[in-house]
Amino acid sequence: MISEGITYRSIKDADLPFLKEVYASTREEEMGMLVQWSEAEKEAFIDQQFGSQHSHYQTHFGDGNFDVILQGEVKVGRLYLRENEAEILIIDIAILSKYRRQGIGNFILKNIIEEAFQKKKPVKIHVEKNNPALSLYYRLGFKAIEDKGVYLYMEKSYEGSISKKS
Repeated sequence: MISEGITYRSIKDADLPFLKEVYASTREEEMGMLVQWSEAEKEAFIDQQFGSQHSHYQTHFGDGNFDVILQGEVKVGRLYLRENEAEILIIDIAILSKYRRQGIGNFILKNIIEEAFQKKKPVKIHVEKNNPALSLYYRLGFKAIEDKGVYLYMEKSYEGSISKKS
C-alpha cells in the first residue's frame, strides 16, 4: 500500500538541486513544446523560474512548512503547507514524474484533508487549469471558489466551514 513509507522532512539547502528537478518535472510538457529553444536555453529558463518561485515562496510564506516527500529513503517530491487559525493552504505539492499516478498525491491530500477536518478548517490550493491533477482535486471534493486566469483557487470545505479568501 502506498501509504506505507511516505514521510516528510524539512528542506535543506542541499535539497535545492532536487527541488529544482521536481520543479522542472512540472514543466516537462511545456518545455517539450518549446522546440525552438536549445537545451541550454531551456535549462536557463528552468533555473530562473525555479529560483523566482523558491524565493517567492520563502518570502511570502515564510511561516509555512517546506518539506521533501520521501517514500522510504527515496525523495519523490515536495510539499509546502501553511496553516493558520482559519485554514490549511497547500502552497505547493509536486511529485517527480516517475512517481506520479501511483497514489502518492492522493494519499498525501487525503491526510491533509483529514487533519484539516479534525481541526475544523478548510483546505485551499491554487491549481493551474491545465494541471493533470485537477481531476484528482475534483474527485476529492475540492471546488473552484475563484477563477484567477491561469489558476483556479480551490477549496475543500468541511461541513459548517465558512470560506474566507486568503
